[in-house]
Amino acid sequence: MQYPTIVVAGTQIKLAPVWFLLESDFELKVGDTVEVLAAPCTCTDGSYVALKITKDNVTVELRDSLGLPLWTSRGGGQRASGGPNAAAPRTGEGCLDPASITTVTGIVDSVTLGAGIQQPTLVLKTGTTVLSVKIGPERVLFASDIELKPGTEVTVKYAVAACSGENVALSITAGGVTVVLRQDDGRPVWNN
Repeated sequence: MQYPTIVVAGTQIKLAPVWFLLESDFELKVGDTVEVLAAPCTCTDGSYVALKITKDNVTVELRDSLGLPLWTSRGGGQRASGGPNAAAPRTGEGCLDPASITTVTGIVDSVTLGAGIQQPTLVLKTGTTVLSVKIGPERVLFASDIELKPGTEVTVKYAVAACSGENVALSITAGGVTVVLRQDDGRPVWNN
């Protein structure tokens, strides 16, 4: 979906464009526990619009106090140029366990592109071990001119997300090119 809607406690709540959630490294799955500050929508279907949403101590602001979308403006209501240039205000801790930070080198087995608001996952073979690592928005890889395809040798610095148990890439090196995706606490660098 380009503009997802969630149902919380029986209430339908409209979120934000998928790209805006990805820019904030914010992903939702069925069954996640969330806290949503929402307001009634002016539309006729009786739904609400989310002003901000929190999951695992990470909060993403979606609209200002007047309900105006933050993805169309940047500070003081000025229009942003080009949609994805409007970064989502993100607060809270990045939920990575610093003690779990590890660097491995292996061969790319596959790269699974996400559906909906999920992000791509890299599957890496390191000797006899198969490791699955959440990457980040595809555009970050494209902007860094790094190509991840089966058979490519890569080095991945990753950590375990304490809030989800997933392996999350901090940086990836392939063909002499390194792309940094997140700081060591899990905060994404692509919207700094």
